[in-house]
Amino acid sequence: MSRIKNTDGKLGLPYGTFPTGWFQLAWSDEIQSGQAVPLTRFAEELVAFRGASGELHVFDAYCPHFGAHLGYGGCVEGDEIVCPFHHWRFGPDGRVVDIPYSKRRRTANRLRAWSIVEVEGIVWVWHDALGRSPLWDPPPAKLVGRSVYPGRRLRYDDLRMHPQMMVENACDATHFKAVHRARVGPEVVTFDTQGPIFRHELAWPSGGQMRNELYGVGIAYGHWEGVFSDMGGACGWYAVTPVTDETCTFFIEEWVERRPDDPPTPPPGAQRYYDAQGTQSLPDQVIWAHMRWTPTPSLTPEEAPIFHALHKWAKQFYPTDDTERPARSSAAANAGADRAGVA
Repeated sequence: MSRIKNTDGKLGLPYGTFPTGWFQLAWSDEIQSGQAVPLTRFAEELVAFRGASGELHVFDAYCPHFGAHLGYGGCVEGDEIVCPFHHWRFGPDGRVVDIPYSKRRRTANRLRAWSIVEVEGIVWVWHDALGRSPLWDPPPAKLVGRSVYPGRRLRYDDLRMHPQMMVENACDATHFKAVHRARVGPEVVTFDTQGPIFRHELAWPSGGQMRNELYGVGIAYGHWEGVFSDMGGACGWYAVTPVTDETCTFFIEEWVERRPDDPPTPPPGAQRYYDAQGTQSLPDQVIWAHMRWTPTPSLTPEEAPIFHALHKWAKQFYPTDDTERPARSSAAANAGADRAGVA
């Protein structure tokens, strides 16, 4: 089981592994055809590449031959990636397909392939510390049949935080006045769970509403209504992905909905929304960077119901030493033996 070092313990979460679930690896257009892109996620070095077919692949980055990083100097040829050190060639499934200078053209060596899905321009990647295949589906498409103005993206790297801080923040109705200077804070209207999904709705006395769907502890989809009178609703994805033991990347992508009678260009309210949202998470980020998460917060009667439910729901995403592990296949055993023979 891969473990979080978290040597100073300041984040405070009691879990020894990165959470299980789907996370945002990147935006699709950040990985162009023919590129080998190095990435660090979950304290692992990865390489992503898009082959000639347009299909995206993500592998462990280090060549099993001598350990070269395929994201630095590796090249993409067709739907294969070629190591920069000795030109070992790996196919779309991560297997060695050619060793150009050897009579032994193939070996049982392979790169670990990560499960990924591209949906509406986002690359979702599956992570599980025990190496289990995806246990549930990735987040679904949300823009199908919906008319929206061109969206806006924000990305914050090297944030000292844990993904669970973001999803808890989404459920925290009382922080809107204190942190975001809202004149009137919302109230929790409803919340419920469905397997890996946590849904809740917040409502303001003015009529504004926010509905959130949490897909594990790394992804939130939000839908706003009644934000400004001269615009329709707004929606967006908010994703926090571990990079190192204590740092994450925070991805935000938002759209303002276009109603049937709205003009072809975004109304003033849409730009005000984008401007406002562009700074909303900044004070949260300062708090996340310096807070110590506590598993038993002193909750008020207003806060207790939703946070008790959220914490109980979130425990499922952290495997323990007692969690059932996948059986090690004979192919994996053979690959390990083969590695010992050719490294």
